[in-house]
Amino acid sequence: MHRFLLSGLLTVCVLLFLSGPVAADPRKDCIDAPDPADRVVACQTVLAENGLSARNTATAHYNLGNAHAALLDLEAALQAFDEAIRINPTLRDYFFNRGDVLARLGRTDAALADLHEAAMIDPTDPRPLNSIGFLYAQRGDLERAYRMFTRSIEVAPDYPNPYHNRGRLLRGVGNLEAAMPDLDRAVTLNPRDPGYLLERGMAFGQQGDAARAIEDFDAAIELDPSNADAYMNRGTAHAELGNFDMALANYDRAETLDSDNPQLVTNRAFALEQLGRYDEALVIYDTLVDQDPQNGKTLQNRGRIHQKMGQADAALADWAQAVTVGNEPAIRSFQTHLSDMGFYEGDADGVMTEALQDAIDRCARNPACFDN
Repeated sequence: MHRFLLSGLLTVCVLLFLSGPVAADPRKDCIDAPDPADRVVACQTVLAENGLSARNTATAHYNLGNAHAALLDLEAALQAFDEAIRINPTLRDYFFNRGDVLARLGRTDAALADLHEAAMIDPTDPRPLNSIGFLYAQRGDLERAYRMFTRSIEVAPDYPNPYHNRGRLLRGVGNLEAAMPDLDRAVTLNPRDPGYLLERGMAFGQQGDAARAIEDFDAAIELDPSNADAYMNRGTAHAELGNFDMALANYDRAETLDSDNPQLVTNRAFALEQLGRYDEALVIYDTLVDQDPQNGKTLQNRGRIHQKMGQADAALADWAQAVTVGNEPAIRSFQTHLSDMGFYEGDADGVMTEALQDAIDRCARNPACFDN
């Protein structure tokens, strides 16, 4: 799903040469050649020149690091940034961009050290603070993350990333009342960011407002037609409204973009079930059970399909296995559902009793037990 937003690389850094050739100038190409591979070659050419000042040498290493990072050659980017900082350890951008690369390499402690240094060099820049919050959030240190996002907002109230990130954090802990103003603010500041629209749409979905969620997902897809998460979530919102044909169409589109999302697979199976296409849903659950035969929830779901197809014995076999591998949570799930449907009068205490077993048996043979 959509991640917190880490501020991107800062890429503008001018080589301070006083003169140079107008055509095919590697010093200029080191800064702004459109192809990052060309920038790498140009920067390496510049660094091979004699007589560069220390400042210009550091700048060339910095631009080389940016080019390597754009090519996802992160180790090479790190080496270039290391050299730039060794020569000139006074610039915010050098530490910020090295911190970004370190974060992408999974070296969080080192990334945090660089980002804190960038924030100290320029306390008026909200981006290092936002990125620090991002890394704390990734670590699960939500209190620190919240404080850093808030500091970033205080430094630059018109910078949208920390509003998005703080809103996402708040949504994740279930505080939708506090999350929505932040998510609204992020969208207001940048209405053309599909990630902001996706996040607010998911918040609307959590609030039970599927119609407004769909509006945001529509807008996100218009901006980014390859956004698999937007299609999947739009499908879920349509399912909430009972529009299972629309839900399935969105899931199908999402699957063409991201076939490895397990949530998408189960969502498609549920939509097929609601449309009465049990054979197709069963194929999906058979595959999932083959992949993970110890998944109690999948076994419960496949058993429900068997039950709806009138295959009581197959349903009971799946449910018995679900109870075996899922233990107390699976039993509680059966108790809750059977109680809601009037098949069971006991408490959802996670204990298998003869009365519960009898209720499960009767459910397996009664088409009304899982009415849509």
